[in-house]
Amino acid sequence: MQPCRSGILPKRSIISKQIRPLTHLQRHTVFSESAFNSGHSITQGHHMLPSNWSFTRKVQLAAAVIGMLGVCMLSGLLKTTRQPMDFSDPGKFLVRTRDQDGKEIVLERVNSFADDFETVISRKIEGWHQEMKLSSGSKPGAPANNLQTTTEQVHTGMFSLKTQTSQDAHDLQKAALLRELFFFPPHSDFWFSAWYYIPGQSDIENLFLFDLEATANDGLGRRLMLTGSNGRYLMLEGKQSTGPQYAQTTSPVPFPRDQWVHLKLHLHLSTGAEGRVELWQDGMLILDKQGPNIPPDTFYDRIEVGQTANSTHQALTVYVDDVRVSDKPIDD
Repeated sequence: MQPCRSGILPKRSIISKQIRPLTHLQRHTVFSESAFNSGHSITQGHHMLPSNWSFTRKVQLAAAVIGMLGVCMLSGLLKTTRQPMDFSDPGKFLVRTRDQDGKEIVLERVNSFADDFETVISRKIEGWHQEMKLSSGSKPGAPANNLQTTTEQVHTGMFSLKTQTSQDAHDLQKAALLRELFFFPPHSDFWFSAWYYIPGQSDIENLFLFDLEATANDGLGRRLMLTGSNGRYLMLEGKQSTGPQYAQTTSPVPFPRDQWVHLKLHLHLSTGAEGRVELWQDGMLILDKQGPNIPPDTFYDRIEVGQTANSTHQALTVYVDDVRVSDKPIDD
């Protein structure tokens, strides 16, 4: 039995509060439910004006309703004509959190990161921020879902990351590491490199291996997944508002099993046609597409690595090693 080292990470991300421009905040008008409902007669499910209201009061109510409609129309017009967000100054998108002593600290965002898993997984600002052992909708995952460093399969050095998820006939399972604090806005370049080892020959169709996401847009982003019969090849899936799916459409390259496989992903981020997606598998360019790949008015700020979603309904083990993120090309 090979030795394993379990990491200790918080259930919640250590990044507690983000400082965003005012345009990221939603304004809400709060109506008092009791005031809204008082005096109303309800007949067959319809709201009616009380019969004892004066003509003047009814006119005032009508004017108020018309005024509210006008505000809504103006608000919609402003939304359609407002200028895109300015991402030229990363200093506008700082992050506020607290250190181990409870002292508030302000952190700058980064565009590079690396981990070879030679040290135990730990709670560090400069490291991983959350250990995710979940099911769908952020519900607690199966008790056997696990993340740890191991010597069982290693690409370089002495250790790699071992991810394990349980069989679940009705839901997905997740065993992944989350890293936040990135800053990859539109017109920037995102590079990702990692080595994966998937043992066995079980069906791995709909297994997700990597996520690039935007916290401000409820986790919208791009995900590397295995697709096709038995999960034979890779594609870059896109969540809502991130553009089309990018798949290998001609002679897809099979994903090898029981060996280390190098994946390198490049995104030139854009909401339009100038966006680009490039994916290499063991040095071979297997995906080269152009088109949108990021939602409007947002930036990608977090990654997930491991089994970011096991939707195969089978128990799986995946090893990961030598993870790198950069805004510049990464050497093989």
